[in-house]
Amino acid sequence: SRTDYKALSFNGIDSYVVGKNNFDLKSGATIFVSFKPGNLSYDFEKESDFFTAFCLPGFGTDTLISYNSFKRYHFSTYDEEKRPFYINSEIIEPYQTNICAVFDPTKKKVIIYQDGVLLGETNQFSELFPYENQKSFYLGASNPKRAWSQNFFKGTIDSFAVIQKPMDAKEVSDLSTGLKFSDYKKKDLLKVLYTANYIEEYKMIDLSGNGNDGKIFNCEITDIKLPKYNQIKIP
Repeated sequence: SRTDYKALSFNGIDSYVVGKNNFDLKSGATIFVSFKPGNLSYDFEKESDFFTAFCLPGFGTDTLISYNSFKRYHFSTYDEEKRPFYINSEIIEPYQTNICAVFDPTKKKVIIYQDGVLLGETNQFSELFPYENQKSFYLGASNPKRAWSQNFFKGTIDSFAVIQKPMDAKEVSDLSTGLKFSDYKKKDLLKVLYTANYIEEYKMIDLSGNGNDGKIFNCEITDIKLPKYNQIKIP
């Protein structure tokens, strides 16, 4: 079971982490992010707000994992013809969760799991948008460097990983509950691994061994204390 841990706190205004895009979605990959949206402020002049935990940006074609103003956890990606593919959770208040997005090149689908449980899968696509041409990915924003749809995240993110293989349901369940990445590192499948327990010189240290440290901007490191439970004996 998980013990107390650290997380990065994002302010929803100008906080983000940036890393190099060193993975390939088209050949099969799993993206994992553990996060908790905070007390969010909505812009009622917008049709919808997205608060982005992870994004591999495109040009109006972002692949992202987020929480939105409809109170749903949300995943979206695009194919090469810029058609969108979405998966949404049921309406739910923000809580600590993890989401896995499995890009399966054989099925030509993305399969989404939340807390190790199947949330849904996209329709089939012919080919993904060429995200391999994007130099960077972001945590806590869609793209802080563009003038539109920056979609800053308010809340905490504690861990993030990319595994260069489409994981099956059991592997996702095991990962979501145990957060164990060592087997994937041994097989050279672990492309990026960040946890907020390992931060040096204002960078999230890449524990995959690939040297892809995440540069932190305007975040705070916070301690997450898990609730304590007393054992009650039932007669």
